[in-house]
Amino acid sequence: MVEVLPSRQACPCDDACHVHFTLYRSTKRVTAVTSPLFHHPQHRSLWRQISGLTLFLGNYYSYVREAYSGPLWEQQAERLEAFRDLVQAHGGHLAVVTFPFLHALGLNYEYRFVHDELDRFWRQVGVPHLDLLPVFEGLPPSRVTVNRFDAHPNEYANKLAAAAIDKWLTGLMGR
Repeated sequence: MVEVLPSRQACPCDDACHVHFTLYRSTKRVTAVTSPLFHHPQHRSLWRQISGLTLFLGNYYSYVREAYSGPLWEQQAERLEAFRDLVQAHGGHLAVVTFPFLHALGLNYEYRFVHDELDRFWRQVGVPHLDLLPVFEGLPPSRVTVNRFDAHPNEYANKLAAAAIDKWLTGLMGR
């Protein structure tokens, strides 16, 4: 689990001294930009914690692949069912959209089994599910991501997703 770190942390040595850092995440590494330099043991300890995220984030996608089987998936499935139950207990109706990993699109998309597993799960628990993989399947990652360092959907990808979701939700609401 990645812990969300504060953007500003007070230094125990002096009320005026603060450690500022920003995390930049690309697919394979984390860069922490700091100011002032870590000049206290507490700062060095914090830096080691931040640096440790590099190993986790570097293995993030393999972690995702592993998370859809075994005890970890069973635990997550229980949480998702509990979330569905909570929504329903408050009078709501859960509907789910799955976004593909846009940076990995292509003929050998390695997360297809994740989409299949999620679709099976949502059908089993009676939750409407839209998988956006078919919307993006024929497109190269460069066409739908922000850039090669940022795999988030770009404006074009968001337009495609919005159109698909709008059509899907319109159909759901017409039931």
